[in-house]
Amino acid sequence: MRLVASAVVLVLSLPWIAAEFGIHFPGDVFLGEELYAEDDGHAFAAVHLGHHHGGDGALLVLTAFLLSRVRMPSGLLRVVSTSYLGIMLAYGAVNFAQDLWHEQVVKRGWTDVDIPSALVPGARPIWLVIVVLAVFATMLLLRKDDSDAALPARA
Repeated sequence: MRLVASAVVLVLSLPWIAAEFGIHFPGDVFLGEELYAEDDGHAFAAVHLGHHHGGDGALLVLTAFLLSRVRMPSGLLRVVSTSYLGIMLAYGAVNFAQDLWHEQVVKRGWTDVDIPSALVPGARPIWLVIVVLAVFATMLLLRKDDSDAALPARA
């Protein structure tokens, strides 16, 4: 499941990877260099060149997937480190989804509903979503570790 989710995250991140290299991603699937009119009337490329917080979110998600495969010692250290991975996964997923939604759905004009920014922590509803997702991800990762513990050790 982690491998499939990682592949999806990587494919959806292609426009941001290209933007990091200073080029627009070609093709009709993703918006790239198509112009998008901002509220002030200025037109910009739908996916600007340079750094994107959605790309950071993708890296956090992929890192959490990778590190969740590391066997943790039992006890409090396992709970703390798995909780950290759950927070990393939730924060990364929300930032990934927000940037993707804004640049590929809102900018196409399919909807005016945008996911609020979660870059800066604060007492806002989006951070409640992150906390709930982090708790869910942590419980899922701890449960996965428990089922792995039942397997015989590999030599």
